[in-house]
Amino acid sequence: MPSPIDMDAPPKFAPGPAAPGPAASSEREEFESLRTLARAQSSIVSDVVLNMTILMLAAVVLIAIFVNWTYGYLSVEYATEYAPYIIIPYIIFFALTVAVYGWRLISRVIVTPLREILEATIRIAEGDLSHRISLDADNELGLLAGAFNKMSDRLEQNRWDLLSNLEEMKRLNEHLARTQRELLSTEKLASIGRLAAGVAHEIGNPLAAIAGYLEIISRRSYLEAKDREIVDRIQDEVKRIHEIIKELLDYSRPQDESLAKLDLIESIKSSLTLLSAQKGFERIELHTQLDSPALVRANRSSMAQLIMNLVMNAVQSMPGGGELRISTRPAEMDGKKGVELILEDTGAGIAPENLDRIFDPFFTTKQPGQGTGLGLSICLRIVENNSGKISVSSEPGKGTAFRVWLPAAGGG
Repeated sequence: MPSPIDMDAPPKFAPGPAAPGPAASSEREEFESLRTLARAQSSIVSDVVLNMTILMLAAVVLIAIFVNWTYGYLSVEYATEYAPYIIIPYIIFFALTVAVYGWRLISRVIVTPLREILEATIRIAEGDLSHRISLDADNELGLLAGAFNKMSDRLEQNRWDLLSNLEEMKRLNEHLARTQRELLSTEKLASIGRLAAGVAHEIGNPLAAIAGYLEIISRRSYLEAKDREIVDRIQDEVKRIHEIIKELLDYSRPQDESLAKLDLIESIKSSLTLLSAQKGFERIELHTQLDSPALVRANRSSMAQLIMNLVMNAVQSMPGGGELRISTRPAEMDGKKGVELILEDTGAGIAPENLDRIFDPFFTTKQPGQGTGLGLSICLRIVENNSGKISVSSEPGKGTAFRVWLPAAGGG
């Protein structure tokens, strides 16, 4: 059975826009600091112009020194005649120096950071939100890289929040669907219970009269053997109908809800002792692993009925013999301490399409005359009345496992 859900508890995700918290304020402060740095720090244009100006001044001074040195060591006539051939190499050297240095400068300051930012943008677009830009520059591109990294942090955090919210919504939807199924099942069980009680009483009275008349007839000495056999068969069928009516009344009758401290292991042992003489039990290989203590808060008589119904259900699923394992262990459910009772058999198993129906009243896969389909419905009702949960898992051809969780007894 599904675990209960506290419908009054608020969900873990915000259903709508929420007031900005400390984290949002901190993020706004970080982005404001980036804007302040952008206004205070030097720009790329300033860096390029400053470096190029220094380069040109250095080149001009260098050329002036070389020209002065050339004219100082050459005669005036020679210098005047060959001046173009002397100055042109200096101009070419100056142009090459400016071009190479300018290309290196622009590549280092602008092109390389832009390529790194472009690569990071492509990685982010491909879904790699963990990628970050490692750019240490005191200009607009450095600030852009910092803002880009913060944007990536925010996107990654939003993605994890979204995934978490989706998981939470999925869990809540599953609980809502289970709760709806439980409500429909409860309403259906209540209607069937009222119907069963009425039918049982209406059939019970004339059936008692029939049983009395059969008893009178069976006592007559002049009955032939063939007639007596017919009467015996009728009495057997009447007894079977009586058992069905008894199960109907047990199902529809309000259960004793008085709960007390109960040793589940003792209930299991006493129930197994009573069932050991039942037909078919001698072909069952029984294994028990009862971890103590197994103190639960439950109703004693209903626990005995629960254990007997589950054990007999397992025995009947193994007409040719098999193994039955019964174990207990401490277990928690929804933060509450309790004890889990597990019954595993090696019977025919239950078809997947029938797993959701096995607790429905009158549903059975047994042959006609071998069951009414009320045993597991009564088990479900007993478990719910004792504030527990019951679930089943099965694999056709390999067996079935029933798990019953019951709340642990208090210290009293």
